[in-house]
Amino acid sequence: MNRIIRELFLLHVLNDGVRTTFVVLLPFIAKDLLLPYTYVGFLGSFQSLAGTILALPAGFIAARIGGLHLLASLLIIYSLGALGVGFSPNIVLLTIFFALGAIGFGMFHTVSYSVVAKSAEKSSVGKLMGDFTSVGDIGRLGLPPLALFIASLIGWRMTMFFLAAVGFATYVFIRFLSPSKDIYKFRRSSNVEHHRDFFKITLLLLRIEKLLLILFAAIIDSLAGGAMAVFLPFLLLSKGITSQQLAFVMGIYFLGSLLGKSLLGRVVDKFGNAKVFVLSELCMSIILFLLIDTSVIYFIFFLAIFLGAFTRGTNPVVLTMLAGITDQIHYNKVYAVSEISITAASTITGVVMGIVADKAGITTVFYVLATLAFLAIFPILPVLFGKIRLNHL
Repeated sequence: MNRIIRELFLLHVLNDGVRTTFVVLLPFIAKDLLLPYTYVGFLGSFQSLAGTILALPAGFIAARIGGLHLLASLLIIYSLGALGVGFSPNIVLLTIFFALGAIGFGMFHTVSYSVVAKSAEKSSVGKLMGDFTSVGDIGRLGLPPLALFIASLIGWRMTMFFLAAVGFATYVFIRFLSPSKDIYKFRRSSNVEHHRDFFKITLLLLRIEKLLLILFAAIIDSLAGGAMAVFLPFLLLSKGITSQQLAFVMGIYFLGSLLGKSLLGRVVDKFGNAKVFVLSELCMSIILFLLIDTSVIYFIFFLAIFLGAFTRGTNPVVLTMLAGITDQIHYNKVYAVSEISITAASTITGVVMGIVADKAGITTVFYVLATLAFLAIFPILPVLFGKIRLNHL
């Protein structure tokens, strides 16, 4: 693995770790600033909203100034957000700096997926994508618990200052001290697209039948798995498991998520992305039906790791499929469209499944999710069996 890829991995660990920490510190912030639950939910939704709104602009900006330069700049943006949140004395400034942080986080994935796909050899795109997406989970699993521990000792404000300091220090390292520092410099493309051309070509890409089928499958997959971590504890508690057992199951689930992304990415390079996607969705559907039907705690432990692997592990599989749609020059556009679609679907499924749970019960939610996972295979079947024409752009 070359130095540039290692530094991209570091940026992903920080981005996803700090992004999650913004959310997990909300209880401390809410208690100190007397925020109502409604406003806590409003602040928590900023990140998903920013990911949806900023995906296409992020792709356009990266095409003009260089993806690596933009990724380095995002460190400064969300670090300023963390610094501002730490200083915020009231709800107005808190909202402004929470939004600033969300802008930094919201642009990251669209740009980073494109940079990683361009950096990979064609024969190892799946492996690299799998490793890259899995290190984000390392950030989500590692940094928030550390931040919560620090907050319990010195308060949430000092914790935010600590996050900002880490972000600023990382920026100084990659821009001025790293042996590969020159790659992060501003680089205006020799073939700069006007913003109208950028969005026009993006719309033209949506005429590619294979892209539409992959996006449709990714949306259904996101509807099936996007809110899994939110509703899984409710299903398990309804089966009578203890809080300690729940913590263990969720830990296994997130471990499965991390392992699944890395392993499925490698399997893609050997057996093909469409085949791996179909098998993953079938396995996810079967596991969900089994989970609904069992109350045996050891069997739940066993199912949890595979559920995490097949729920979250399809991310690098989808990203690898998208990398084969068009030329590298259009990766920013393709990944921007996919990020909008998947983020929107994740947001929608949380709301809709919450309504289903209230009206029909938590078990019904999981019957719906299992059915959606099964349905996600159908858009990919024409890709798998070569029944479509790839009108390459």
